Amino acid sequence: MRVLITGAGGFIGSKLVQLATMRGRIGDRAISALAVADQRLAEVPAGAIALEGDLGTDGLLQRVADFAPDACIHLAAIPGGTSEADYALGRRINLDTTLALFETLAASGRKPVVVYASTIAVYGTDLPALVTPATPLHPPITYGAHKLASEILLADFSRRGLLDGRALRLPGIVARARAPAGLASAFMSDILHALAAGERYTCPVSPEATAWWMSAWRCAENLLHAAAMDVSGADPARAGRCRCCACRWRKWWTPSLASMAPTGRAWSTTHRSRRWRRCTAATPCSTIPPRGRWDCAMMDPRKTWCGGPSPRTPKNEQETRRMTHPISRRTMVAAGLAAAALPLRAQAPVKAIFGYTAVTDFATVFIAREEGYFLRRGIDVEPKLIPLNPSIPPAIQSDSIQLGGPTPSVFLQAADGGLDHVVLTGGGATSKKMTGIGLVARAGSGIKTAQDCVGKKIGVPGLGAFLHVGFRAWLKSQGVDHTKVNFLEASFPQHGDLLRGGSLDAVVTADPFMVRIVSSGAGYVASYYSTFLPDGLPTLVFTARREWVQKNPAAAKAFQAGIAEAATFLNNPKNTAKVREHIGKYIKLPPEVLASVQISPPLPVVTEPALAWWADQMVEQKLLKARPNLASLIVK
Repeated sequence: MRVLITGAGGFIGSKLVQLATMRGRIGDRAISALAVADQRLAEVPAGAIALEGDLGTDGLLQRVADFAPDACIHLAAIPGGTSEADYALGRRINLDTTLALFETLAASGRKPVVVYASTIAVYGTDLPALVTPATPLHPPITYGAHKLASEILLADFSRRGLLDGRALRLPGIVARARAPAGLASAFMSDILHALAAGERYTCPVSPEATAWWMSAWRCAENLLHAAAMDVSGADPARAGRCRCCACRWRKWWTPSLASMAPTGRAWSTTHRSRRWRRCTAATPCSTIPPRGRWDCAMMDPRKTWCGGPSPRTPKNEQETRRMTHPISRRTMVAAGLAAAALPLRAQAPVKAIFGYTAVTDFATVFIAREEGYFLRRGIDVEPKLIPLNPSIPPAIQSDSIQLGGPTPSVFLQAADGGLDHVVLTGGGATSKKMTGIGLVARAGSGIKTAQDCVGKKIGVPGLGAFLHVGFRAWLKSQGVDHTKVNFLEASFPQHGDLLRGGSLDAVVTADPFMVRIVSSGAGYVASYYSTFLPDGLPTLVFTARREWVQKNPAAAKAFQAGIAEAATFLNNPKNTAKVREHIGKYIKLPPEVLASVQISPPLPVVTEPALAWWADQMVEQKLLKARPNLASLIVK
């Protein structure tokens, strides 16, 4: 399948390119060739065709015709604020160039799939309580008018059998970087950045204003899903149009803060009642994208939901309104402040949710929880699985979890970015005797050395995390420039499937996933590269917000003491069976796999010199703006 993505260098487009590259397929069809188009392309995946320039003026349409795509996802556009201010530019890019692209694709005679990124701006502002496909369209700005006109044109091309079109009316996509982008809705992302930085923010809309949000990763997921959908039974006049439905809220996400990389699922509130209501209008996707933080479901004309089972049908219109009620700005802030002000019951243990990933280096947390070391000291620690390690600091900052175990590199990047988090204690420690971390290559890939990784697609469970930074340091020690390796982010549970499907050439992974990949025949260990690391470095640091530690000093000390006692328990060979039992409960391993995995030695005390090794590597790899004051980041 030959795939073209326009606007590939933008906020959404860059995520879409990475997701498509990592998966290597759309639906059940493999991507045989990928072309990416934009005015400027900072990064182009290995093997992809770069179409850099203006689709309307630089002769790129002829190159599109020569490429002859089977599917095109059209994102390139001038945003609403800019198109309102400059009508001629908005019309040329959003309408004229879009029509020219449709005509070029239609002329191929291949009837390619066209996924068009439209907008909810086509509806207007004076909306009924319930928005349906029958809701009248009254775009209040030029941007919405051009998007609606393009929808109609796509529908007509589809009616004539020239294109297989489907348009997605996307909501606000967050959180974009803080920079002039010409977006009238940029304040939606600015709110999140201001909250993350603890800054005051004056919202440019009224307290009654509502907004529908989706993360860029979930948007990319939905665009690929739309390209794979079968819309043969849909009304051709509707161009297989998809509509974005309300987001669902999960209990563990608190709305007091969302950062640049928010970690909860999307949520909805009712402003009038000031109470949270669970939104069941959409079920979660069965496949979580690499950094898919918020779910926003998408519905096709025949109720085919985004990779998951069909949702429960609302009983009546009143329930439907309740299920799809949007977010209120005032409620978002008020709910977080109210939750923070709730007093604890006298003598009750301090409750804290601890975010972990599915690796054995969190063993001391599991032991302290199961053996009662936390509870007897007056802190009730509830472990919660987080798919990707870089998600942990934003989750701590948002207070959806209070404690967590980021890798040292992830923690240092968070501190470098302005998050005031501190280290309480550590998880595992590096050891040259440990072979539970390695580079696992896809069967038949031929990768054996560091040099063989050049130009290959290597999956890591977190960009900038422990395995990624350590592996790049190892490449350097072997004389290989890490910038010549294509790193893609993929969570541990995805590693085996991505190797098996050919989406990745190799993964930097750890037990128990490494053992399972090798035993299944999907890959082989090309290098136990982590043995080059010095002994005694922290593999994880257990952190919290400085403010939380200051407000809960006794609980912080209790957590440290519980981890120290758990480390003693772990070091006693008589407890091996119980240790593995506790680990298995939280990372769900079959007994035969659990019996064979190595467990890192514990590191209950993190020192400044141990953290300094990671800081030096990250400064060298240009992952930090400056070397931090490490002493100020560690709670004694």
